[in-house]
Amino acid sequence: MTWARLDDTFHHHPKPMQVSLSALGLFALGLSYSADNGTRGRLPEKWVLGRIVGDDASAPQQLVDAGLWDRDGAEFVIHDFHDYNLSPEELEAKRAGSRDRKRRQRDRERESPVTERVTPGTGSGSGTGSGSEPGSAAEFEDWLAHYRICTGRVGVRGSKPARESFAARRKEGRGLDELKLATVGCHGDDFCREHGHDVPETILRASKVERYIQLAQQPPSRSGGLTAELQELEAERQRLLAQEGVS
Repeated sequence: MTWARLDDTFHHHPKPMQVSLSALGLFALGLSYSADNGTRGRLPEKWVLGRIVGDDASAPQQLVDAGLWDRDGAEFVIHDFHDYNLSPEELEAKRAGSRDRKRRQRDRERESPVTERVTPGTGSGSGTGSGSEPGSAAEFEDWLAHYRICTGRVGVRGSKPARESFAARRKEGRGLDELKLATVGCHGDDFCREHGHDVPETILRASKVERYIQLAQQPPSRSGGLTAELQELEAERQRLLAQEGVS
């Protein structure tokens, strides 16, 4: 997709103030046509006349008289088009540069695989054994199922910011079990619950997740402790999945 540029002072510039709204609409269409077709601001007379509806026949001449368009034989030319818009060559160079940047980014990502962390006492970094890619939608749903059981908020589906934060934490090397542990730590803390911190967007925040993991790993202050609670919650999740027929 390409974009034509319209100066943000256009609405009060002396030139457009001289023409009708119909003529201004024709001017905007001309910008769009030229950008879409790479005509460098040149508009065929046949195309221009085909855009005129009703009694707007004077619109092209209004634009010429105001200095917004020029006339060149059988074509109209948008005045100073190249001062504000890219030529087809410049546009292609910009696209090529964007493609090259994306290619380099993909190459860097392939050359820098995520190294999963292992949380003591909780198994491997993935925590599921399902073979899901780190930070994938499947992994997030696994984490979210654990979150629902831990917090009792069965209606939470996971917002876009939460999903993005989850993927970012996994890319940073946080294991899936670590992120589940962060849920336990946050929801098990009275202050977090009272202040509404135990929501996906906060639990998965980069500045918060380490603290919540530490909360979960503190010496138990209640029967069974948080580590035992995590194990119980995981067992309950597996039981529920089995009831639903999910392997």
